[in-house]
Amino acid sequence: MKAVACPKLDCTGTLDEEGYCDVCGEWAPLSPPEPFTSSSAPFSSSPLSGAATGISGSDAIQLPPLPEDDPDALVLPADRRMIPESQRYCGNCGHEVGRSRPGRPGRVQGFCMHCRVAFSFEPTLKDGASLGRYQIVGPLAHGGVGWVYLAKDTSLDDRRVVLKGLIDTGNAQALEASVAERRYLTMLDHPNIVRILDFVTEVDPKTERLAGYIVMEFAGGWTLERIKREAVEGRHPLPVESIIGYGLYLLRALGYLHERGLLFCDLKPDNVIHGSQVRLIDLGAMRAITDRTSPTWGARAFRVSDEEIRTRGLTVRSDLYSVGTTLQALYRNSPDERASRSTAQPFAEGVASFEAVLARATDQTWGRRFESAAEMAEQLGGVLRQVRALRGEAVRAEPSRVFAAAGELFDSGLGTPPELTRWTTSASTSVSMSASAAGGVGEGVMMDDGRPDPGWVAVRLPDPLIDPADAAAPVLVTVSATDPARLLAELERLPHTVETALWRCRVHLARHRHGDAGALAQAEQALQEAADIADDGDNWRINWHEGLLQLIDGDPGRAQEHFEQVRQTLPGETAPMLAVAFCAEVGGGHVRAAQLYHAVLVADRNQVSAAFGLARIRLAGGDRDRAVAVMDEIAPLSKYFDAARIAAVQIRIGTFAGTGGPGWSDLEDAGQRLAHLGLGPEDAARHRLTTLVQQAALVHEDQAPLTAADPDAGTVLGNPMTGPDLRRRLEASFRRLARQAPDRNQHGALTDLANAVRPPSWI
Repeated sequence: MKAVACPKLDCTGTLDEEGYCDVCGEWAPLSPPEPFTSSSAPFSSSPLSGAATGISGSDAIQLPPLPEDDPDALVLPADRRMIPESQRYCGNCGHEVGRSRPGRPGRVQGFCMHCRVAFSFEPTLKDGASLGRYQIVGPLAHGGVGWVYLAKDTSLDDRRVVLKGLIDTGNAQALEASVAERRYLTMLDHPNIVRILDFVTEVDPKTERLAGYIVMEFAGGWTLERIKREAVEGRHPLPVESIIGYGLYLLRALGYLHERGLLFCDLKPDNVIHGSQVRLIDLGAMRAITDRTSPTWGARAFRVSDEEIRTRGLTVRSDLYSVGTTLQALYRNSPDERASRSTAQPFAEGVASFEAVLARATDQTWGRRFESAAEMAEQLGGVLRQVRALRGEAVRAEPSRVFAAAGELFDSGLGTPPELTRWTTSASTSVSMSASAAGGVGEGVMMDDGRPDPGWVAVRLPDPLIDPADAAAPVLVTVSATDPARLLAELERLPHTVETALWRCRVHLARHRHGDAGALAQAEQALQEAADIADDGDNWRINWHEGLLQLIDGDPGRAQEHFEQVRQTLPGETAPMLAVAFCAEVGGGHVRAAQLYHAVLVADRNQVSAAFGLARIRLAGGDRDRAVAVMDEIAPLSKYFDAARIAAVQIRIGTFAGTGGPGWSDLEDAGQRLAHLGLGPEDAARHRLTTLVQQAALVHEDQAPLTAADPDAGTVLGNPMTGPDLRRRLEASFRRLARQAPDRNQHGALTDLANAVRPPSWI
């Protein structure tokens, strides 16, 4: 190769085959890069609609307004325009540059010997200098590429603008081509991106080389770096909600750029400003998604590893990595970060979800990160709802884009009226008889807390929605068969993809629950097929179905591990939280289960299964009042409102494991609640619940008889709580139930109970 002289005027070196000077380290392209063309860049994410960002209204992201400074007052005074040697670091890799050596003063301009990126620690453009129509007011700050200047647009009434140097290519022809191609960026128009107004070139008076500058609108306000410093010093607190808000705005802006085939490449707190809007600034490092030749840029602390850049280049996922590291930098200075580590805060689960978003965004493994700005925003928006709800704010639930709506209620009887078999089996008959015998005490109205079987829950947890990227997705959305045999036959005719395999897995799990002995093995086989087909070994859909399989196989501990992994991948979703909570409840982890059930319920009131789970935890802790209070939170428009009201009645009167029998106030409250249930006077369900309430009252009266003069004496179902009257009313209730009996045996059992509770004729 013919030797090429270093373009630096005072350097005698030559460029090697990669374009680096063998003396000063300067880089210059040996041939011009391919032109920047946005039309050939692939769109890598879907547009960020309000729903996709978790933002349902214009005021959903509430950030405190910040003052905007006078632009001219921000110009650095003369004594702050020379960067001290102790503060001279490469803006790209962070290594020391421009330092003195024996017999040689420190350079204020040059190239980093580690990464070969140019540096300059004194302003190149003088105050009052003109670049075409732009007159320099003075330097504002020093960045990684070089100085940022405030200037006046003399053709528009001296409107203030900002000039930022482009990455120095060292080649005039390449620089001119870059400027020409980047003029496309002046067409960008987004409220969260500072406007690029123009590009200008000028001969550097020191190097006599052509220098390029990007001209941007002046955006007043504070940078996130300044906001972070203010938070450290206690002058501007940074709650998690504000940090999430900044993240959502950044994702809006990046989604817009990615849709247009562009990468930002240099996201960090210094390059985001919060004024009248939250906006990306300093767009000098922006490049096409398809660009693999331009110099790499971005502060090392906020960008992906050099190894990833070598193997994959800069990508959408590397931009999102920088979002994660930027939010991490803010979060480290948040009082919520410190509080979540020192005490059990009510919003701890919401903060944990936020930390999971950060962990996924900054994962060192490329394939585990968010694929698009829309995907990350969807999860971050869900986390914002969680945090706000846990702070006590009313939030509106948003439909999930990855899970089906909540299905059947996770309850095995607490929310439904009792069946006649409660009184007609031999065991229940003996208890009822002993409770009603003269002078007998009995065991109270023993009730189960309604926790369903794990296998039952496994086939009723929300199903993942069809992955639109799956090859079989267009056909799967048309499948309507519900019969397992027909559904399996239809699935077998489709291409074998991850989705079709997972569908077959769920069908086999349902068959297993209905008694098909070989179905569980077939479900395992289908799941293994899905895992073999999946490109990503950490596919959350695989983990979700592994959890279902372990749950139905009787191992809630291992199921919880898989559901926890899904939650770490999708921290803004409530379905994984619900699954983890149930597994924790089954495993005895009641504190963890209660936290998660509460977090699910306040974030999405439609998840009534979480309310029933939380009530069970309260009952296990002996807190009947708080269990009832959870049921009272179910909204009247919920399809499970009646179930919640029935559950409240049964919680009041029942004797549960870990909870003693009810008091007179419980019985009185149960009677009042029963009177207001939406059941007709001859409704069979009303008769059964009435019988339960009266039976519980009789057991209590046997244990602690009251007289009409007792100050605690009240009424149950509008009648006095005294023995003979209770017995007569319970006798009548059993005889009404006997008329509901479907056969002679049950009729006889209920008639025997009626005779047993009847008071003696002499009373």
